Amino acid sequence: MSPETSEWWTVALQALEAAKATISIDTNTAINRAYYAAFYATTAYFTEVDKHFRKHTALRAAVHQDLVHEGHWRKDVGGAFDELMKLRIAADYQGVVMPHEDAVRAVALADRIVEAVR
Repeated sequence: MSPETSEWWTVALQALEAAKATISIDTNTAINRAYYAAFYATTAYFTEVDKHFRKHTALRAAVHQDLVHEGHWRKDVGGAFDELMKLRIAADYQGVVMPHEDAVRAVALADRIVEAVR
């Protein structure tokens, strides 16, 4: 694992722990941290194969094109990434407190994606 990949992986695991720790305190933050755990873990994977993305949507497209379409991830794992991205957008930009169930779901989705990358 390259040093850059290792750094991305470390921040992914930290974000996942932060998501778990904040579920009962701040659901929006838990959802945000869960998404970023998945984002950082997936970025770590792509960094290891020398692919870099500037936009979240570009990473999402690569998830489907390079991981799901090529058979590295099941289709439902790609769908989990999409769902988590939608939850994060809602949590960060809707200006409402997200339901506890959504935060729990987001953490579960992030766990699933981190394990798929692992």
